[in-house]
Amino acid sequence: MTAIEEDDVVPGPEGVREGEGPAAAREIERQPGKRIADIEHVVHLGSGEAGLPFARPMLNGRTGRVNGRARAKRRARQVPLSLGAPVAYNRGRRTPTGHAAGEEEAGKKKECVMTFSVAGYCARTGMFGVCVATSSLAVGARCSWVKAGTGAVLIQNYADPGLGPVALRALTDGRDARATVDHVTSAGRGIAWRQIMVVDREGRTAHRDGEKCLGIHLCVETTHCVAGGNLLSSADVPRATADGFDAADANRHLGERLLRALEAGLAAGGEANAERSAHLLVADALDWPPIDLRVDLHETPVAELRRIWEAFEPEADGFVARAVDPDNAPRHAIPGRET
Repeated sequence: MTAIEEDDVVPGPEGVREGEGPAAAREIERQPGKRIADIEHVVHLGSGEAGLPFARPMLNGRTGRVNGRARAKRRARQVPLSLGAPVAYNRGRRTPTGHAAGEEEAGKKKECVMTFSVAGYCARTGMFGVCVATSSLAVGARCSWVKAGTGAVLIQNYADPGLGPVALRALTDGRDARATVDHVTSAGRGIAWRQIMVVDREGRTAHRDGEKCLGIHLCVETTHCVAGGNLLSSADVPRATADGFDAADANRHLGERLLRALEAGLAAGGEANAERSAHLLVADALDWPPIDLRVDLHETPVAELRRIWEAFEPEADGFVARAVDPDNAPRHAIPGRET
């Protein structure tokens, strides 16, 4: 295992060969002689040939490769992984900086990407929505799709963001939830690695739980709701999530019901590792979702999402009104002017 230290330097031309590693689709410009202390950030590209790890640093907006043979030195001042520290990799296995390759530490969790989520339909309002949390960053950019009058979609476990629009188009064309899942299954790549969950315009649900999904993985359907997850702490989490949705007051906003469902899943154990991002997305009658709340790089993203939601919910209708009918919408208070 290799860790990157601030006194290490980026190698010259002999250090790393072009095309090394699965993610090196193009030659990356290097800047030999730079100290790691001068590098703004380091992100993972993959493991090189013969299992040698390498990384891509940001050097004043430009990219370079770090010597994959730099010696690992575990230092007390290293930032925890949850706060964005550099990560060392070996043969595609991810562990925090400073852990030895293949090391098994009793009582310590491995850092893996995992997700649990819920999609639902509100028969009272016609809203569609999803709520999702994961141990990786920016879950809202990869897993969640909704469309007014059409449905909701979740794609997770090695998520392919290209499949979300495919599912929404299938729903728009009139396919029901089951036919939409089947269509995505036939159209997508690497489907064995994906979890697909769909709610259609009538509130019907369907899912596919790929056979190569990681860890404890399963999906559960109830009326107007589908919940699922992978690398879960317990097989009880999806059922607890769906039950949380069903138990929520149907007269409450769909966003509230979805968030309560996710909180119920978290209370049942959530993921095997700590969550770091969360997303709440709800479509109503407009072409754009009036609820799109995201939390990233947070130690308790579901609790933070709850805090943001409770602040945002009273304001939500005002934002919609100002978009649809600004002449008659509630006015923002402007210092020095009467509203």
